[in-house]
Amino acid sequence: MNKFASLLILIIIALFSITSCDDSPTEPKLVVDQKLVGTWELNKIITSVGSQNIELTPEQAGISSTVTFKSDLTFHSISIDADSVRTEDTGTWGTLNGELTIKFSDGEIKKSEYKFLDNGDVSIDQKVTLKEGEIFATLVYTKQD
Repeated sequence: MNKFASLLILIIIALFSITSCDDSPTEPKLVVDQKLVGTWELNKIITSVGSQNIELTPEQAGISSTVTFKSDLTFHSISIDADSVRTEDTGTWGTLNGELTIKFSDGEIKKSEYKFLDNGDVSIDQKVTLKEGEIFATLVYTKQD
C-alpha cells in the first residue's frame, strides 16, 4: 500500500472520529429511590413570613395533593385547589443526590430537594400556588400504603 493511500485512510478515520463525537452534555441517569415508591398524601405545608415559620394543614391552605410514585419511574398525582379544581398529572420521575425530578406528560420538568424525616414522612421543597399567590414552601407528605 503506498503512502498516499495510507494517509488517506488515516484522514478518513480521523474525520469519522471527529464527526461522531457528541459534545452535548449528557443528563445524569435518574434512579428509583425505593423509599419513595408508593402513594403519598400531603399533610403539612411549612413556609416563612419574615423570620417566622408558619405551618399549615392542607385544609387551612385550601389545597390537597396525593401522588403515587411507581417503581417503573412513572407517577400519577391528583391535586385539588382552593376553588375545588381537580388536576390530574402523569409523567416520569427519578432521583439523584437528594433531588427529585418530575417530568410531566406535557414536557414540563420540576426539580426539588427532598429528604426523609424521622417519622417516615418525606419533605419536598418547592413553589406552591395558594389562594394568596405563589410561595416557596416545604411540603410534607405521609405514605399511605
